Amino acid sequence: TEYFESYALVPCFISYGIATVLSTVAACVFQTAQKTKYIAITSLVGAAVTALASCLGIQVLGCQGVALGLFIGAFAMFLGRYLIGRKIIPYSLVSAKSVLFLLCYFGSCLIMTTGVAADNRVILAIWLCASIVIFLLPTLRSISALRRIPDSKDV
Repeated sequence: TEYFESYALVPCFISYGIATVLSTVAACVFQTAQKTKYIAITSLVGAAVTALASCLGIQVLGCQGVALGLFIGAFAMFLGRYLIGRKIIPYSLVSAKSVLFLLCYFGSCLIMTTGVAADNRVILAIWLCASIVIFLLPTLRSISALRRIPDSKDV
């Protein structure tokens, strides 16, 4: 349809948002350790990577290249903050659940950008429902565990 070009941009922009939020989370280490100069350094590196990737991407992919450049820059900023932050305070953001989440998300992106979603909405609906169930189960288990915690007046 006439809206497919903008529809294909959605996964890139959502990926950009996720990478930006992750980089903000990773920056908390620098604030905690009072080493905020690393926030500025990684922000400048992220901006440079964004500009370079967007300039190269627009020549090859057009609008989608710019959106992809935004994601690449934000991911570079996150990766820099994560790696530097781990040297200051050892921590990990990688778990089996986060890897599974990313696989489901990028699978959804692939379905959307290849046009399968536009041609066959049933496949997209099944994929999204399966992804939602995968991530609701741990949340529901956490909620049920919270219900088993006694109230303060019962203790």
